Amino acid sequence: MNNETQNNNLSDFKDYLVKSGYSNHVIPMYIRKVKGFLEYNDTYLELSMDYEELKRSISEYLATVPLTSQKAMIQAALHTY
Repeated sequence: MNNETQNNNLSDFKDYLVKSGYSNHVIPMYIRKVKGFLEYNDTYLELSMDYEELKRSISEYLATVPLTSQKAMIQAALHTY
């Protein structure tokens, strides 16, 4: 995924969070968590990716994240995304 596409996706995600009533405190945290996931590996957002493959990719990503990185927050952000 190129940077322009990623920025557009994150902008759309931010708009969704605002419209859905997420707090100004949570929105930037969710965006950072999703951005980290997207930067981990571009192939995560392939349109052909099925649900099980996406779950596996998220699990692999979470295995690389230190315990102090609020894994529950990352999971919530990715679920919302």
